[in-house]
Amino acid sequence: QALHAGREAWHRRKTQRAHRTATHTCRSVRTARPNTQTTASAEEMAPGAAANPRAKPKGVHKAKNALHKRRREQRGLAKTSKKTAKNRARDVERRLRKLKANGGAAADVAESEKRLAALREEASGAADARKKVATEKRYAERYRKVKFFERQKVERRLKKLRKELAARPAADGPARV
Repeated sequence: QALHAGREAWHRRKTQRAHRTATHTCRSVRTARPNTQTTASAEEMAPGAAANPRAKPKGVHKAKNALHKRRREQRGLAKTSKKTAKNRARDVERRLRKLKANGGAAADVAESEKRLAALREEASGAADARKKVATEKRYAERYRKVKFFERQKVERRLKKLRKELAARPAADGPARV
């Protein structure tokens, strides 16, 4: 009888596991819904993605990247560089160390030092610009309510002045509203 009870418990766990894989639970509502996840066909998927059930169709990422680039161009923004000024400065530092360790030409060392100084300056300028943008964002959030109230005051005043202009007799001249 103890053996029979053990088998029942094992069977119950097995069926619960099978049920969990067939359905997933919505955390906010806690109701079971069937797993209706759609997957792309094998021809549409990128190579090697057949094992991934959430694989996106081939070319989706490329299209999104192209759209991102097109939008940047429309806004007149420069192309995004892969390496920041800080990373480029590190690369030049490494090259400079190698040149000095291997007894490189004096002209190469001097050129690398100049480039390093320029990149460090650029990196500090970029950091300052990021700080400035962050500060402006913070102030914009902080004074958003104040700006709203001030705009409301100005709009009320405009409305009042327009009513006064409209109520004036036309003899004074053409009314501009």
